[in-house]
Amino acid sequence: MKLIFLFGGKKGSLESEALGADYLERISHSINAEAMLVPSKAKGEDVKNEESENTLAQIKESDAVILFDERGKQVTSPEYSEILTRLIESGKKRVVIIVGGAYGVSDTVRERADIIIALSKMVFPHEIARIMTLEQTYRALSIRAGMKYHHV
Repeated sequence: MKLIFLFGGKKGSLESEALGADYLERISHSINAEAMLVPSKAKGEDVKNEESENTLAQIKESDAVILFDERGKQVTSPEYSEILTRLIESGKKRVVIIVGGAYGVSDTVRERADIIIALSKMVFPHEIARIMTLEQTYRALSIRAGMKYHHV
């Protein structure tokens, strides 16, 4: 089982990249995980379409796909842990977790997603959304393992 994080947009600041790398390393202690940046050379609204096409090109037909998107369902950290646990235990070889870039993702990415989750009713810069997604995934895996990271 492998978790693949696909992040749209450009590389973030040194600070956000370091924090994201820290959470990815923590996640990797529990499960094989990798993060990939899915950039675009296009401009304006075309960025969303190109990033979305590049994202879809990274997804296999057999993958389970979670999309973090403002139009998704809001869940608690324990609920996200249950979702992730169900997918990990489903026998899938890969779970792909997507966070779009500054312009979001296309409808084709939304249609491909098995689960769409909103981090909040608010919209965050994609750089912060990446870190929040990594942190919440680490938290979900910690809950699954019975670790004391998550306080109720």
